[in-house]
Amino acid sequence: MKKIIGFTVVVCLSVILSSCAGTERDEWKEYYANSDNNLSGIESLSNEQRDLVNSLFVDNKTLSDNIKKSTSIGHNQQEICNSIRESREYVNCLKSLMVINRKSADIEIMTANYFAKNEMREQAKEFYRHVITTYPGSAYSEYTKQAEFGLEDLKGK
Repeated sequence: MKKIIGFTVVVCLSVILSSCAGTERDEWKEYYANSDNNLSGIESLSNEQRDLVNSLFVDNKTLSDNIKKSTSIGHNQQEICNSIRESREYVNCLKSLMVINRKSADIEIMTANYFAKNEMREQAKEFYRHVITTYPGSAYSEYTKQAEFGLEDLKGK
């Protein structure tokens, strides 16, 4: 009787652990899918924004909406990173977040430059200032420098 009970406990424990492991695997699959979606989403937005600012017919609302979308993608990635803070994937998540933030900063600079070029000074200033305040630190210095130069150029006009 003891062997049967022991076997039953081992089988039950095995079933419980495997279902827990399955749940954990599903969570990681979801993490990777969400992170991949964020990276591909920001890349698509960047390409769309570049096409918009280079086209003859630009919808300013779409330009602004794309920036809101890029910010949302960044926030989503930040939430993902916060949820896996204690895991070994945290560093990779932060690397993806940095890629997303750099793309977002690039989208904002591209948009600010478009507004400056088309004599929409206030909109340009708004985006340049946003880059400076939102993306501090050496990882984003190329964008903050571009924004500072853009603001300086607007003063001269």
